[in-house]
Amino acid sequence: MTKRFHSPDKNGLVLVPIVVVMVLLLFTGCSTAEKDATAKSAQPASAEDCDVIPADLLSDDMNLFFGVSFPEGYTVYAAGVEDNVNSVFYQLYLTAQGEPEEIITYLSKLLGNEDEESIQKSIDVFQRDGGVGIDGRLDAAGFDVNCKITPTEKDDHNYDFVDGCNLRLTASIEDASRYRKIIEDNYNLNSLSDVAKYFDVMPITGQSKIFVRKNQNNAQIDAVYNTIEDVAGIMKSIKAELKYEGFDENNNNINLLRYGEVSNSIMFAGNDTICIFQNLSDAGKNYKDYKLATNKLIDMGFTNYIETDALCEYKDDANKLNITINIPEWGSRPEAWENSCVTFIKEMNGYLLVIWYYPDEHRYAVQSDRDSASVKYECFAKTGEFSGEYPDRDTVKAQFEAMYSGLEVQDVFMEGIELFQEYVNSTFGMSIDQLYQLAVSE
Repeated sequence: MTKRFHSPDKNGLVLVPIVVVMVLLLFTGCSTAEKDATAKSAQPASAEDCDVIPADLLSDDMNLFFGVSFPEGYTVYAAGVEDNVNSVFYQLYLTAQGEPEEIITYLSKLLGNEDEESIQKSIDVFQRDGGVGIDGRLDAAGFDVNCKITPTEKDDHNYDFVDGCNLRLTASIEDASRYRKIIEDNYNLNSLSDVAKYFDVMPITGQSKIFVRKNQNNAQIDAVYNTIEDVAGIMKSIKAELKYEGFDENNNNINLLRYGEVSNSIMFAGNDTICIFQNLSDAGKNYKDYKLATNKLIDMGFTNYIETDALCEYKDDANKLNITINIPEWGSRPEAWENSCVTFIKEMNGYLLVIWYYPDEHRYAVQSDRDSASVKYECFAKTGEFSGEYPDRDTVKAQFEAMYSGLEVQDVFMEGIELFQEYVNSTFGMSIDQLYQLAVSE
């Protein structure tokens, strides 16, 4: 049966505002899957006691479509489970390379429709509306399926682009205990401990979904809470009291600070509804009990980015500066000069002051940037020697004098280093070397 196509939903690891479209389509009223999937349910794999990982959704054991031999040019790129409280759906996503007419014909026949007139009607709907939904029965597997077909898009990062169609196969699951468990076993509550002070994050009262993207080996869990009182008040309190990376006023969405391998955004949807979108970095890992390892730097106000970026960071927005620390035990940063050092970054008079201190060498690398103008030099703490002025000493001196305009400067080459030293001492009560050693001693 051909279904008229309306607005295509974007399933996957997406950020606001695209995610709002996804929410409206997936989580308001009946879901797309609930409307499209026909009555008979597929039978899942038996539930197990062991924890499951997101990538299991693509395994032969949990992939309801694993027995289908798709033609060459059909590539699986993702899988998902959509839990609508009273019903659960498994979804498999593929790209299909080729002409839409041939793809629609193949899928229609795969789902038991050999009628040429009906197939042509589906092709006509696709061409007119930019997509089509087909219902049918997958006899090889013994259950009913809905297939949504849309053109592939070059800017969709969920898959590797091919000229052809984007496919979503959906089947209802009758005994869904294990499929629900994959959400339960990976929804990370530790990363939401601060949010839980404002509203209950367990249990999830509305719809929930997990989406696993194969080509990037990551996952997203979406959770809807639809029994929340005073959503506007909660949003106001969280904005005022929690640190966060950004706020999208158009969509009432807050991106929380990253929690190691987990990141969360919260959308305050109104009508007693709050949605949480949780991204998990590794689809091959179980996240139920995942938590950040604490250290003394974290206790002093640093944010732990060790697992993702091999550093800890201290931000001081009031003074327009931040400090980062990397030690070898945490791994390597992308550039050689970012490793085994304490970095001080501060905005001053339209310039950016950046200082790298390498404790093992007792060496400072000092740089000033403004637009395309970049100057730098080095200072060795033990000897007081300056060297490496770039592009030349006079240019370096002139730019640093301009950057320090308004300050009483005795030595333009020592000013930034002394600012660095004094800030660390007054903020943390120790020297830069001691701050570095605090990280090393963990």
